[in-house]
Amino acid sequence: MTAIERVCAALDAAGVEYTYAKAPRNAAYPYIVYREYYTDFDRADNRIDEVRTGIQVDLYTKTPLDPLVEDVTAALDGAGLVFDIQHFYEDGQKIYHHVFDVSDVWSE
Repeated sequence: MTAIERVCAALDAAGVEYTYAKAPRNAAYPYIVYREYYTDFDRADNRIDEVRTGIQVDLYTKTPLDPLVEDVTAALDGAGLVFDIQHFYEDGQKIYHHVFDVSDVWSE
């Protein structure tokens, strides 16, 4: 299973809707987008030995304590993924932005 497939499987298990890289046109809050932001290949003996990928999952919401924050946290944690969470308030747009930085996801 690839790194992206592991993250998507975790989000599917949480029962949340999400899109890749961009918010859907006229997206209603809350919404979730994800994307990979780096891929690192470890090479050995002229072949790729391991692939590591960093993936960012972004949750945008209008409410500060949206239950989706806990849902996404539980889903990623339950899938055994290692991640950090940062929370931002984007004053210009009046939205809460929760960033789940899923780092060094190994492809299997």
